[in-house]
Amino acid sequence: MGIQFYALDRAATGDAVLPEAGFDRQVDVSVGRIRLVFGALDIDSADPYNDDPNWVSAFDMICRVDRYLAAHPEKDPGSDDQVDWHPRRATWIQGGRRPGYLDEKLEELRTLAERCAQHGWDVAWA
Repeated sequence: MGIQFYALDRAATGDAVLPEAGFDRQVDVSVGRIRLVFGALDIDSADPYNDDPNWVSAFDMICRVDRYLAAHPEKDPGSDDQVDWHPRRATWIQGGRRPGYLDEKLEELRTLAERCAQHGWDVAWA
């Protein structure tokens, strides 16, 4: 479970752009990384886990990605796994992320937004 960023044709139909339209690109973000990506994009969603689509213009998404990458030219260092172990209770493991994960997702989002801009579509997530 997570969220997906996808092309949204609000002007014509208000629906997601379907693969039959020649566009099947979407960007998946796992539950554990939603806040990381939203923070980088300066998206303040009260409940990023709701099922209602939220959207921004393709130009706005490109600007958000570029603004973050310009302010953070160093590559995302990733993070280590975190393990909370105790012999008399459950072990909790929070998986880390590989170096460059955030940069990779932002580049995928920029590619999506550029394609959306070419067609007059918006970028949505749900």
